[in-house]
Amino acid sequence: AAETEKEVSTPKDLTDARADSSISEIKLKSDIDINNTLTVTVNRIVTLDLNGFVLRMTGQKSVIKVESNGDLTIKDSNASASHRFTPNSDGLWELDETNGTKTVSGGVITGGVASEEIGDPFYCGGGVYIADGGKLTMTGGNIVGCTATDYGGGVYTTAGKLTMTGGNIVGCTAMSGGGIYCNCDGNKSEMSGTALVRDCRAKEDGGGIWIYGELSMRNHAAIRGCTARHGGGVNVNSSSKLYMSDNAVIEGCKAVADGEGYYAAQGGGIRASNNASLTMSGNASVMNCSAERSNGSPSSYGGGVS
Repeated sequence: AAETEKEVSTPKDLTDARADSSISEIKLKSDIDINNTLTVTVNRIVTLDLNGFVLRMTGQKSVIKVESNGDLTIKDSNASASHRFTPNSDGLWELDETNGTKTVSGGVITGGVASEEIGDPFYCGGGVYIADGGKLTMTGGNIVGCTATDYGGGVYTTAGKLTMTGGNIVGCTAMSGGGIYCNCDGNKSEMSGTALVRDCRAKEDGGGIWIYGELSMRNHAAIRGCTARHGGGVNVNSSSKLYMSDNAVIEGCKAVADGEGYYAAQGGGIRASNNASLTMSGNASVMNCSAERSNGSPSSYGGGVS
C-alpha cells in the first residue's frame, strides 16, 4: 500500500489515525493531551512525527504501548521548537512552559506514569511500553518527565527491540532503569548517531539504562548526568554485554548510596554484575563519574566502573 500521512490536532484525530492501518505516518499539528494510553496494535507499522509539539499523558498511565509485533518509529521534523520543564525533588522533570528552569529542543512525549498493569506483572514503561516482539525506533524527538513505579521510566521493553539513532530520553525516573529498562532476551538494543539519555534517575539499578542482553553504543551516543544506587549510567545485568565504540560516552553520572557491601554505591558510570562484560574501543569513554555517599564523600566501589 502507498504510504500516507495524517496530520492530527486533537486526541480523537490521533486515536482515529492510529487505528487506520492505511495511515503510515501521523504528524502532530498542535500540542495534544491524552488520558488513555495510545496503543500500537499487533502488526501495526506506524511513524509518529512529533513535529515540535507536545504529546502529554494526563492520566496515571503509560503514554504509548507497542503491542507484540507492533512497530513504532518516533521522529521529529521540528527540532527547533522549545519546551520548558522544572525538575521536582525526585528528579522527575515536569512540564512548565511558563517558569520552567530546564529547556528541551524539539517535540516531546511527557507525563507518562506507569502505575497500572498493562500486560505485565509489574508497573513499567512510563513513556513507552514495548511488549514481547514489539519494536521502537527513535530517530528524533524527546521522551521527558515520565516515570514508572517499577521499571523503565522512559522506555520499558521485554523481548522487544529498541533502536535509537537519535532523540533524547530526559528527566525520567523509576525503581530501576530510570531512562530505559531493556530486558532484551536475545535481542540487541542499539544507541547510535546522536542518541542521548540524560538526567534520569533510578532508586536502585541503572539510572540511565538497565540492560539484560546486549546494548551497543556507537557514533556519538551518550548517557549523561544520570544517578542510581548501582550503575549511575548503566547497570549491565548478569551475563549481559555492553559495547562502547567510536565516540560513545558515559559522562557525569553518579552511584549514590549510604549503605555497606551490596547496599553501597557501585559503579558511577557502569556497574557490571556476575559474568557481565564491557568492551570499549575507539574513543569511547567513561568520564567524570563517581560512586559516593549522599553527603558527597567517596564510596569504595568503582567511580567509573564496578
